[in-house]
Amino acid sequence: MPELSESTKDTVDSLFAIGLNAEVVSLPSVLPEGTVVGTVPLAGTLLRQGSTVIVEESNGVAPVIAMFDMRGIDKSQVGAVISQFASDNGISLTWSLVEVTTSSPTQDGVVVSTLPAVGTPVMSGQNIVVRIGKTP
Repeated sequence: MPELSESTKDTVDSLFAIGLNAEVVSLPSVLPEGTVVGTVPLAGTLLRQGSTVIVEESNGVAPVIAMFDMRGIDKSQVGAVISQFASDNGISLTWSLVEVTTSSPTQDGVVVSTLPAVGTPVMSGQNIVVRIGKTP
């Protein structure tokens, strides 16, 4: 299985040229429509002539993922947690912290809520407002 182009058409042409078949599957992605996002099997895999390679291409529509529950996460971990969530879901997010007054000492310095709220769809490029509790 050779290294492939970002273009679906070029990838399919390359596969046919070396005796492989291609099946194109469209997936949600932040990449431009028609861009190759992956293959099954991966590049470098040994295949017999006539084998079929699944070419995964972007449909140009960013995936929509539900906002996860961050309540209770320490303020110092917010950036790493959001970055991991974004990476795991193939999206890019920004975030900002807002301190809100709380009367509960257990909520001091931890996430008490987010905008968007838990379960609300988030899209690539969206800003997540993270509310951090602060006792008076």
